[in-house]
Formats: sequence, structure tokens, C-alpha cells
Amino acid sequence: MVRYLSSDWFTALDEAVRAAPPFLTVDGTPLVIEQVVEQADGSSVVWHLTLGAERASVTVGPAIEPTVRFTAPAAVAEAIVRGTDDPRGAFLRGDLRIGGDTQRLVAHAASLRQLDDVFAAARSELDG
Repeated sequence: MVRYLSSDWFTALDEAVRAAPPFLTVDGTPLVIEQVVEQADGSSVVWHLTLGAERASVTVGPAIEPTVRFTAPAAVAEAIVRGTDDPRGAFLRGDLRIGGDTQRLVAHAASLRQLDDVFAAARSELDG
């Protein structure tokens, strides 16, 4: 079992996306999703996911040029990862903020569905 936001968790996500079949891209450029997880102490954990036909990866730290950015408090972000909260519901409540090129995010819906399947195994390894 791994702890959410631990180095083992990021390693498991990275290995999962690297082992997955190539992700579909709409215009040939990667989709870069940056996630900002706000901690109770005021700090943030930032990581990003790059999905492309040639490469896919999970990297701790901010992206140079994210396509889209998700920002949420830690409890909300973890609940979404665990599947106990819905991203759309969190967004509508104002608990999940989205910035960047949301049109490209919508255009990459097929890649996001594929990503959900790829991350399912990593989700099952979360402790607690």
C-alpha cells in the first residue's frame, strides 16, 4: 500500500502511464495537466501529467507550460483520486478550480477516459 502524494505513489503513477498504450492526441501536441494540491498548513504539492502519443509521464513539480491546471484542497483532491468525490461536483461546489485551456481538455476526453483505466491499479494500492 502507498500513501497519497508520497514518492511511491508518484512512482506508481509514472510507471502506469509509461507502460500504457500511446495516448490519443487531438493536434499532435501533448496534453499537460498540472495539479496543485493545497495542504492545511498553507503549502502546496504540485505535480503534472504529460499525455502524448510519443510519451506519457508523471512528474513532481510544476509544468513549464501546462495546458490546464487543477487546484484543490488536499482532502478534496484525495477524495477525487479515491473515487469518493466527483470532479464535476467538486468544481460546481467551488472546491476544484480549473484554469488554462479547458477546450483542449474537453477535446482530449478519450485520453482522459484511458487515463482513468490506467490509474485504476494505482488507486487500488492507496492505503487507508
